Amino acid sequence: MNNDCTILVMGISATGKSTLAKALAERVSGSYVDADDFHSEAAKQVMQDGESIDQVMRAHWITRLSDYLQHEASGITVLAYSGLIAAQRKQLMAASNRAIGLLLTGEPSVIAERMNARKSHFASPNMLTSQLALFEPLTPDENLIFTLAVEDATEQQLALAINYMKTQGILTHEATN
Repeated sequence: MNNDCTILVMGISATGKSTLAKALAERVSGSYVDADDFHSEAAKQVMQDGESIDQVMRAHWITRLSDYLQHEASGITVLAYSGLIAAQRKQLMAASNRAIGLLLTGEPSVIAERMNARKSHFASPNMLTSQLALFEPLTPDENLIFTLAVEDATEQQLALAINYMKTQGILTHEATN
């Protein structure tokens, strides 16, 4: 492993994980990685049709992400990733020397509004129901995952995330721009 630290920014589709992950990567001089880029074309088509990917597609996707974190990522890597399945969150957290998670949550009606407003994403707004059904709540041993509200502005989420990273010893005061 050559990855110093991974920050998983998680949430179902349209919670703002890519926006927060990009801002966080910039703030901490890290690398932004979008887990969607690791999906196969077949998986993207399934999601475009409003369905969730099956367990086989999901397992291949998680393996590609895990391999990337273990063998290619370096420094601080900020990964925007859905984080629906507890075992897969744990697998990705274990793929790095050090990892924390940030989970964006909110009312389904707010997320639906955000989803319907998006124009350039391959995931269909019809996926909301299936993603909510698939999401597994945090387990007691996922104590390095901090929850953020979707309803908060990105700057507020960013400030809370930076503070959490400092309390976990990942950042010092001097490490942020």
